[in-house]
Amino acid sequence: RIGMIIRAGVQDSEMVEALGINVRIIFTLVFALGVALASLGGILAAPSTGLSIEMGTRVLLLALIALAIGGLTSFPGAAVGAVLVGLLQQFIIKYGSIGINLPFLAEPLKPSPPLVPASTVLLMVIILLILPNGLFGRSE
Repeated sequence: RIGMIIRAGVQDSEMVEALGINVRIIFTLVFALGVALASLGGILAAPSTGLSIEMGTRVLLLALIALAIGGLTSFPGAAVGAVLVGLLQQFIIKYGSIGINLPFLAEPLKPSPPLVPASTVLLMVIILLILPNGLFGRSE
């Protein structure tokens, strides 16, 4: 119900006001909720990432990559994209420090640290080349 009021307020605020709903208060509450969620995200991320001016840049870039992988129009697709990005990064980190034994190499192959962000971008490029709208995205 609140989502319909917000969408209607964006489309035709005078009509919503005529129904007795104060659109200005609704928009203020929605903005306050967004600020509260962003603050909570910053508070929860600060201990693990450290406080800096650029603390959100890496997380925001990973979120954009996950969204592109899953599909821009699909919430479940974004969730699947986030899981894929997280699993790929952890796989590269785990086997980057141990090394991958290949039969034709004398020593285990140890990927370099920049391979972690490059692998997520490579995954995004491969998926978008095969499925231009992402895994769950709909063509319009």
